[in-house]
Amino acid sequence: VTLGDIPIITPVANISNTPSGTIALNNAGDLYYLKSTWTYPPPVNANTLLKFSAAQLTAAASGSPLSESDSSIAVPVNGGYDMAYHQLDSTNGEFYISTSSDIIYRIKETSLTPEIFLSVSDNPNTFPYMTGLSFFQPTAKFGDSSVSQAELAISLATDFSSTYSLLQIRPTNYD
Repeated sequence: VTLGDIPIITPVANISNTPSGTIALNNAGDLYYLKSTWTYPPPVNANTLLKFSAAQLTAAASGSPLSESDSSIAVPVNGGYDMAYHQLDSTNGEFYISTSSDIIYRIKETSLTPEIFLSVSDNPNTFPYMTGLSFFQPTAKFGDSSVSQAELAISLATDFSSTYSLLQIRPTNYD
């Protein structure tokens, strides 16, 4: 989108057969898109994490929009509602993905393997549901082994979309 008196919208990617999907950018300007599904609750691994490089996005802005087949990765994910990016070092980071259930996954750019970061229930697909995610100081260290100022904020639905709580996740050694 080019802002001005009359905004100009230029599609850089068209992803078909999905109701919507969450996006995140890493520090290199690469776009990660979490392709969703029409089925609810989503079947196991029905969502797909896609990556489009900054160079691809720049070229698409003045040419043809990218498609799913242009993605350099296709990582299956068990659900996907929102995504937050955390920078680990100058070239790598990790994604935190809420599932609109009781689990948040973490996917490191170096391994691209989803792992459970947080679960708040012993009974999957029941309330509470973790939905929105956002990092405070996403370039600060975030982990239990070092002093950190980073925090992960999570919105938590405690019943069907009528009551929400805000959770603040921070390392043990928070400064």
